[in-house]
Amino acid sequence: MALNGDGRPPTQAGAPRGGGFTRSWRWLGAAEGLVTSAVLVVVVGVVTYAATRPAARVTWDLTPAERYTLSDETGAFLKTLEQPVEFISIMQPEVLAFDTGLTAVQLKAADYVNTLLGQYAQESDGRVSVSVLDPHRDRPAIEDLKRELHLTRFNVVLVRGPTRTELVFLDELATIDRGLGDPENIRAAELRALHAEAPLTSALLSVSSGTRPKVGVLTGWGGPRPESFDMFDLGLFAENVRGQGFEVVPVNLNEGDGALEGLEALVVWGPELDPGRRVGDALRRFADAGGGLLLALDPMFSSPDVDELLAHLGLVRERAILCRLDLPTAGPDRAQLTLTRFHPAHPIPAPVAAMGTFARVYAAGGLARSPAAPPARLTEALITSPGEVFGDQLLPGQPSGNWALDEGEQRGARVLGYAVSDPGGGRAVVYGNGAFLTNGFLGDAGGGPANLPLGLNAVNWLVGREQAIDVAPRPVYVSRVDLLEDELARIVLYVLVFMPLAGAGLGVLIWFVRRR
Repeated sequence: MALNGDGRPPTQAGAPRGGGFTRSWRWLGAAEGLVTSAVLVVVVGVVTYAATRPAARVTWDLTPAERYTLSDETGAFLKTLEQPVEFISIMQPEVLAFDTGLTAVQLKAADYVNTLLGQYAQESDGRVSVSVLDPHRDRPAIEDLKRELHLTRFNVVLVRGPTRTELVFLDELATIDRGLGDPENIRAAELRALHAEAPLTSALLSVSSGTRPKVGVLTGWGGPRPESFDMFDLGLFAENVRGQGFEVVPVNLNEGDGALEGLEALVVWGPELDPGRRVGDALRRFADAGGGLLLALDPMFSSPDVDELLAHLGLVRERAILCRLDLPTAGPDRAQLTLTRFHPAHPIPAPVAAMGTFARVYAAGGLARSPAAPPARLTEALITSPGEVFGDQLLPGQPSGNWALDEGEQRGARVLGYAVSDPGGGRAVVYGNGAFLTNGFLGDAGGGPANLPLGLNAVNWLVGREQAIDVAPRPVYVSRVDLLEDELARIVLYVLVFMPLAGAGLGVLIWFVRRR
């Protein structure tokens, strides 16, 4: 091989001599560093833009229990939505004289709600739009809404359809302990549960339909009154049914069958007087015509005509009060049952079963499928009592028994609720207790967390609105990152300024190294 005069092999054409780099190679090294910096800036810019443009991104819900993922029922309904609907969120956390941390808790709940609204818009393919109004920045628009809708407070989502607007407040979208139970012992506010999907979907169903469905409550035969908030009445339940997008009307069948016209469902809750054959026949005709019946009957209530209606539905009831055997107490306290056995296969109790919670009833009676029930009539059990119970038979002329297991009284679990489906389209839900939805049982002390959902889910199922049946509340996890404005500014400075400069500096360093 030919050698140069100094004994080294000749350099290849174009290669730098003397161990250095030519001018073109130095410029190439500098360009490489600059291009790297430019690419980094572009990537950061694109990611930042995509993160702030909901319409331009695809999301993956990686939160525990998929808190921001809508149910299949809601998703299917959004795909069939025919007319546009707008969500308008107006959130302003409260500031209390006693600092319990309520402001931060409400802010966290509001963030969850607004993010969930974005999921509605994304899954609806443009049929649902979302506006988030700030009470300070957007005051003129909010003042117009206040005058139009007689709005008296914030922390609300307005669900606006073609002809009607529903209001859904933050208290319905999240369970918040305000921390003010005892003014002498202020405690920290707490976010207990997130359950925004059911109220929002219910309001969406309501405003997207032409009319507001009517639910009647039978009156005139004693029992709880839907307009009263006394302990033994149904005011709270009726108020929550209205919150689901229904119109609740009292129905007095003394005026004839015409009172049932236009109803999609009728509630017969804990009557105390025998309504007689005429009313029983009217209820049977209503069910046969496709109406939904929600019946709640105490075992002490006596009515051959109502029993005939039950037989027509394919059910029989036990004239005995269920009492616990394994309680250390005696007397009427034995008739208070805590229910945890909810059947997970039916839409009414399935969300309650998934929650792992409980309901409370008092003086309930068992139900069973009638041997004479038509084979085509489907009867599905909803709730089962604890196993250690017995049926305390009523004493002659007395409203109860003696609260003790006597000869002839049967031990063992009973079904306390049935759903009945007829091939002709009619539906019925029957509960063996008329107290568990009264105001006293929906308060903090009387009932359990599952009492109200068992009533609301039944109404929605009766009218075929499974999309609005309450889903299990989303779990709340105390994992969050709170950044002050200066901390957020530092992160922006590092990502958008220092990182690109570091890339440019690296390019310059490479240029100097290769120049030597």
